[in-house]
Amino acid sequence: MQLQKQGDDECALAVLAMLTDTPLSVVRTLALKNTNAPSWHTDIKGFSSTIAKLCFISGLPDLTRPYERKLPSSQSPIDLSGRGQIFILWCCTSHVVAYEDGIIYDSDYEGPMPLQTWLDKCEERHGVYIRLVVTPIK
Repeated sequence: MQLQKQGDDECALAVLAMLTDTPLSVVRTLALKNTNAPSWHTDIKGFSSTIAKLCFISGLPDLTRPYERKLPSSQSPIDLSGRGQIFILWCCTSHVVAYEDGIIYDSDYEGPMPLQTWLDKCEERHGVYIRLVVTPIK
């Protein structure tokens, strides 16, 4: 998996690009074609349906409806084997990232990193998260 840097509000597009090994520019073009919008942003009409459609086309599960799973205690670590998406929610914002074999690929940070390092950086930037949802891609 290659880390791809996102533009404004493009974390979902970047995750799709990373999970499918497709350049972000290609995913962005497909998304904009689907919405007939001049640029991508989370308030765009059809945001969720476009992401769901791109997931379907790519053979991925619908990443807009991840199953709820709270971060387990330290005795029961999250299984980040294989590839997948992590959705994280704070009080005022949310974000999605890709993972592969225990390494987090966050399009908003420089370089891949282990889960705890990523959580520490997120807490520095946004505070303590409210919910974390892991969606594996099998």
